[in-house]
Amino acid sequence: MIGASGAALPSLKAIGCFTEVIQWKTRVFIPVNGIDALTRVLAEHPVGASASDVAA
Repeated sequence: MIGASGAALPSLKAIGCFTEVIQWKTRVFIPVNGIDALTRVLAEHPVGASASDVAA
C-alpha cells in the first residue's frame, strides 16, 4: 500500500497485512494468499481515496 498513515497500521495489521521497514520507512503489504485481506482493505480504504476523503 502507498500512503498508509501510522494511525492506520494497527487496523491494517488486524486485517492481515504485514509491514516491513525498508530504507527507514514502514511499508505495508497485503498478502497474496487469498482475497479476504484484500477485500477488507478495499472496503475500509477505497482505491484513490485520501485520508481527507475518508474522514469526510
